Amino acid sequence: MNGIAELDIWLKSLNYTGKGYGTSALKNLSEKLFNEGFHTLIIRPCAKNIRAVNSYKKAGFVESVFEPEKYYKKEYIDKYAPGDCKDGEDIFMVLKNI
Repeated sequence: MNGIAELDIWLKSLNYTGKGYGTSALKNLSEKLFNEGFHTLIIRPCAKNIRAVNSYKKAGFVESVFEPEKYYKKEYIDKYAPGDCKDGEDIFMVLKNI
């Protein structure tokens, strides 16, 4: 949908976790996207990836109820709404430019 971006971030290895790199990258990217006119950013980590979930929360993302029709064009819902995790094993998180 216009003004919405779905993000995905991967660190090179576990050696880079716990140092604030992911949180910093997300904050910088979010600021840049908001400056470019995006108003809503979404991310859908697997629930078992606690480090990632905590990093996203530190970057300002909040857990929310996933309603695909609010974030994807109708023709893309079937393709992208399932996400990368097994059914029910992801967490939907949102960051809005206020």
